[in-house]
Formats: sequence, C-alpha cells, structure tokens
Amino acid sequence: MTRRGPVWFVEAMFPGYLFAKFVYGKQHRAVESSHGIRGIVHFGDRLATLSEDIMVALQSRVGAEEVVTVDSSIKVGQPVQITKGPFQGLEGAFSRIGGRGYSFVACERTDSSSA
Repeated sequence: MTRRGPVWFVEAMFPGYLFAKFVYGKQHRAVESSHGIRGIVHFGDRLATLSEDIMVALQSRVGAEEVVTVDSSIKVGQPVQITKGPFQGLEGAFSRIGGRGYSFVACERTDSSSA
C-alpha cells in the first residue's frame, strides 16, 4: 500500500537464490566457486534439497512468463486455515500482507494440556 493506494509490482519470489541441479560429490567445488555464488544452502550438515516434483510445481505455477499474480481478494479479519507446512491445520484470521508478499495470520493458541 502506498500513499496513492494499492500498487502492483513485480519482485523475485526467491531473491538471491539460484536453483541448480548437479551431482554434489563431483560438482560442488565448481558450483561454489562460480561467479556470484556465495555458497550452497545447508542446514548444519544437511544440504537443502528440493524434489523434482517441487521444482515442476514451481515451474508450472510461474508459467512461461515466470510471473505469479497474488490474489489480493482476501480481506483483513477473514478466517483462514494454514494448509501446508509445520502449522498445517492451524486456523486464524488474516491480518495483513507484509513486504515481499508475506502473509500474516493472527492465531490464538489453545493449550488443552493446561486445562
């Protein structure tokens, strides 16, 4: 939202990231030493990997134009349910869209073990 009202803009879905398919044991040194590469994403000793299915889904989602249009029809206070990830099934109310298109959901914790 700007002083003029809502404005459409285009920004990278994964800024600063390059998705690459390579044989780690044979090619990681060449990848890491390539111009513009800071490193290969990892979590401790575990490499960050994506399945072929996820890559195909991302490619089909962006299409030939490589653009995803975010549906802005959701309204503040509208009930929502998180459908994927570690908070799957959690319900709340839509709060706002922040920078880089992140959505914020207000949730209330109910802890049945303390009842």
